[in-house]
Amino acid sequence: ESEHGAAEISGAVKTGDSAPTEANLYLALLSMVAVILLLKEKRRKKILYCVIPISVLMVLLLLLSTVFALININNTKIIQGVSIQGIDVSNLSKEEAMKKLSYIVGEHLSKQILVKYLDFEGVFLPEQFDVNFDIESAINKAFSLGRSNNIFKNNYDILSTMLKPENISINMAYDNSLLISIINELNTLLPDK
Repeated sequence: ESEHGAAEISGAVKTGDSAPTEANLYLALLSMVAVILLLKEKRRKKILYCVIPISVLMVLLLLLSTVFALININNTKIIQGVSIQGIDVSNLSKEEAMKKLSYIVGEHLSKQILVKYLDFEGVFLPEQFDVNFDIESAINKAFSLGRSNNIFKNNYDILSTMLKPENISINMAYDNSLLISIINELNTLLPDK
């Protein structure tokens, strides 16, 4: 009986009978499984071709990031591409930046402010209304760039300031009542229209 069943199966397969026999269904099922397995294998290969390079790239980026962080970890100067109020403080220590900015701000504070109106000219100094610049906090902010607890953020800050410089503003304070009294005094000195 087994030889006879095998002859029927082989006869059905060889002759291509269109009547669905058990053997034809079995062969069709095997063919479908084989196609599915081939497709899965191709898909798996495609995934591997994508996953492996991405994984290698991520490992390389991680290694480069770590090396970059280790190189910059002992840097005691302000990172490249940082300026305060348009004054470049890149590669300066906090003390050097303080000296440079104090000198420049001191020069500006000693300059006279000239007020002209028709034939009237009045002069006053910023010192007269107690102008102060918070240089120290601006320097601390500049120095803190690239020095957080996150290596990736530090690397991003260092690289981004190299590509796009960072300008930090200095906070300025003045005595408003002194400024108003100077303006009122100048107003009394102005000629009538």
